[in-house]
Amino acid sequence: MSKKKPGCKKKYGERFDLGDAETWHKPDETTQIQQTTRKGRLLNITILAWHQMLMRGTKHQKMYRHPFTLLRINVTDNTNQSLWKPMWLIVIGEQRGEISPTVANHCYRQRFDIEHIL
Repeated sequence: MSKKKPGCKKKYGERFDLGDAETWHKPDETTQIQQTTRKGRLLNITILAWHQMLMRGTKHQKMYRHPFTLLRINVTDNTNQSLWKPMWLIVIGEQRGEISPTVANHCYRQRFDIEHIL
């Protein structure tokens, strides 16, 4: 007969550290798109998406009640050199499943441009 461990059930999956690729499990979705800048430069955008992710919260904000989609966006040029550090985004909310990784990236880029103009 096995003894039960005290405490509540495990809410979180395996450890996932953004800075340590060894801890990442296989992404649920991979999207690759190409985009041309105004100056004609071709950009290759790779978006990795992990769905139904959970993170630790606080005593007052129980984040395990709010699953999210985690996105890693990497932009390379035509020589496959990364142009910037990869960007991490989360999509959270009841309708997160209706937002594709491509749309999430596009919306963030628009918001980023607007916020830096003001």
